[in-house]
Amino acid sequence: MTEINHEYEKRQERIIYIFDGISYFPFSKGILAKSLTNNGLEIEAAYEVARIVGTQLRKKEQPYLQLADLKQMVYHVLREEGLHDVAEYYHLHTSIPKRRVMVRTGNSSVPYSRWILAQGLKNIGLEPTDAITTARDIEQSLLNQGFTDITQKQLQEFVSTYLAHSFGYTYSKQYMDYQEVKTNTSPIILLIGGATGSGKSTLARKLASRFEIGRFVSTDIIREVMRTIFTDKIAPYLHHSSYVAYREVPTPGDTVPEKIITAFREQARQVMVGINALVERALRENLDIIVEGVHVVPGMLDRKYIHHPNVFSFAVITQDETAHRSHFIHRENEARQRRAETYLKNLGSIRQIQQYLINQAKKYDVPLVDNENLDEAIRQATHLVMDHLAQITQEKST
Repeated sequence: MTEINHEYEKRQERIIYIFDGISYFPFSKGILAKSLTNNGLEIEAAYEVARIVGTQLRKKEQPYLQLADLKQMVYHVLREEGLHDVAEYYHLHTSIPKRRVMVRTGNSSVPYSRWILAQGLKNIGLEPTDAITTARDIEQSLLNQGFTDITQKQLQEFVSTYLAHSFGYTYSKQYMDYQEVKTNTSPIILLIGGATGSGKSTLARKLASRFEIGRFVSTDIIREVMRTIFTDKIAPYLHHSSYVAYREVPTPGDTVPEKIITAFREQARQVMVGINALVERALRENLDIIVEGVHVVPGMLDRKYIHHPNVFSFAVITQDETAHRSHFIHRENEARQRRAETYLKNLGSIRQIQQYLINQAKKYDVPLVDNENLDEAIRQATHLVMDHLAQITQEKST
């Protein structure tokens, strides 16, 4: 019994409490990781940062920590891990001034959000550091001038004037155009395709954050759901990864490349049923959504959605094979359960599928984004989406 009590006391000693000025609550790696993913960090990396923070907390002798000190610790860990942009966004998102600017939208008011404004400023071409600094400076300027209760339109005009003085008229105009685009293009439905390991999921999460799209669905999830409905005898291709289905299911074809594509097409055709259903519901209920995955094949979407103005698709590729290999190694470092060896062993079939997607994209005039460099891919994808949304706005006004 003494040993049991001793173990219980040891476990109790490892609990660190956080004091927010009103009450105490136990530190939670899960809650911190969730906060970090909201600030643009991938979930595997978020949990790793939360683990490091938890370890550092438990090395401290005091039984509790001030919330402000915890936030400062997280900020420093992010920077030490080389995640400078995320660190700045985290600081921007979690440091709340004593006085607040309230923005009136219709009959309700919401607090001014430096995070949301910074995302919008990045979308019009400001560098991340400039976007963060500008969002913070605009809030301080509003407070200094006593603007603690303003309308959404007044805020937009204030930001536009600030941009004109600080960065030039071009950025000011782009910002106002962006506001008009956001107002007149609901819903936004983005379909992002790409072979395994192309980086489409990472890119999709970045775009979801930038365009404030809260719904995010992977086609692998759709396939998993369909697997629970249809047995492997009824829909055998659904029960295997896209790049090995040709080996696991008897597939017609004279050559291995033919079999790879035939099996993949059949799996994609079945998953597309679920994708079409998601698009239909999003349009019907006016919901912004991103659907990403290898099964988003150009030309397979229902014809009534292919040219719908609120539906936009592009494909993510990694032309350079060395860069493609490095994506899998990077994923393994972030998520131990996703072993690079399995993917690298099947890289030949994965790249066969990628070439098929490239051919389909060219055939159906679907844009391609090469993800050899993530920052450049984000910039290119953002411009593609912005250009499409601007086109919708222009067509509605004519």
